[in-house]
Amino acid sequence: MKKIFGILLCASVLLPLSSCFKQEDDIWEQSSAQRTEAKVNEYYELLTSAENGWVMEYFANESEKGYPIIVKFDAHKNVLMAANNAVSSGGAYKEQNGNYEIISDQGPVLTFNVNNSLLHTFADPSSDGIGHNGDYEFVIYEGDSEHFKMKGKKHGLEVYLYKMPADQDWKTYYDKITEHMDAMFSTQVPELTMTAGGLNYTISVSDGVMVFLPEGGDPATDAVSDPFVVRLDGTVHFCTPFEGRNFDLALQNFKLSEDGSKLECIDEGQTGVISGPSLIDQLLNASLTWDIDASLDGTGAYANMSGELAAAYDAVVKGAEALGMTVDWGVVFDALTSSFALQVNIHSRSSSNPMIALFYMELNPSDGGISIVADGSGDDNSIPYSNAIPALKDFVQAVNGTYTVDVFNCVPFMPETLKLVSKDNAEDYFVLTKPAGE
Repeated sequence: MKKIFGILLCASVLLPLSSCFKQEDDIWEQSSAQRTEAKVNEYYELLTSAENGWVMEYFANESEKGYPIIVKFDAHKNVLMAANNAVSSGGAYKEQNGNYEIISDQGPVLTFNVNNSLLHTFADPSSDGIGHNGDYEFVIYEGDSEHFKMKGKKHGLEVYLYKMPADQDWKTYYDKITEHMDAMFSTQVPELTMTAGGLNYTISVSDGVMVFLPEGGDPATDAVSDPFVVRLDGTVHFCTPFEGRNFDLALQNFKLSEDGSKLECIDEGQTGVISGPSLIDQLLNASLTWDIDASLDGTGAYANMSGELAAAYDAVVKGAEALGMTVDWGVVFDALTSSFALQVNIHSRSSSNPMIALFYMELNPSDGGISIVADGSGDDNSIPYSNAIPALKDFVQAVNGTYTVDVFNCVPFMPETLKLVSKDNAEDYFVLTKPAGE
């Protein structure tokens, strides 16, 4: 009897406990659902709160460039989209209305549930059954009033939303992005260099995709590509973090340095720098031309030229003035002779086209600087023009020497102004500037 009573007593004690555990389980399940529902409602409010919409940094796959798509949500689950790309908007700015919804599917999911060609084109398998392999549903894992982080539900690529500035015109937005792209990734700079994790990588850029090759690596097996987008503030954002040859990096966001000469990684705990060719390589770039800066300061002296060089230049100016002419100089690469040259342009009042003479020179890297060797020889025009203005040859020979090269200012990766200072006499220097419009 005591044994039976003991069993009943134990059962009576365990029964309430069992009931409590079940109740706790029910509470936990309900709390999870409530939390998801609360997040869904919160995200609705946040998405519709952006009065000028959001920029969706959309990557369809890891082998083609990113496509910024502007999206504006309203409280009635309508969305207005805008795009300007060759794939979904025919290479022109286009807007289109559609619908959206935030659903609960193991967490909040943003779905564009009515076909909108500006987005769904990337997810259409097309005739080859593959298409661009993109997503139109996105799992939201972070969001606030300024940005959202999501992943494609099917393919898992990260997609970011960031708030469009309230005063930013949508069409002009794409013009600004194009300007950033053209400035930072000019065809005149075919190759960039990145230093990160103690290694150097060469970078080739083509149509919104960077290809990284570690120094000494095999292009066939060691090259890694990563598409990117450029933001309004000039930040470069990669589709996926670049992990490096040793998989010890996570570089995804870069911003221009203050002087515009390089991109610096801004991800927490990461260090990486993307830079353009050296200043010497820029001078030796056959596709670039330079003007010799002969501007005057407030006193009538040359502002960016000094010493014997300024005196020799001034003699050319005075010699041309005696003939009723003006002159200017530049540095060019002559394709006919495959050599660099000092080019003098002689302007007369009777013609709108200048008379041009080339004086050939050799440019060679020298102890961290550049050496210039010019003996005064040149093309067929150089002889009669030198006879008319003898100071022409004197200036060419005055340029002879070895120089350090410093940068005055830059656009991304491209110096706009270079200062060449004689290593023999620091008082002798001259400045090269990029011609207007280049």
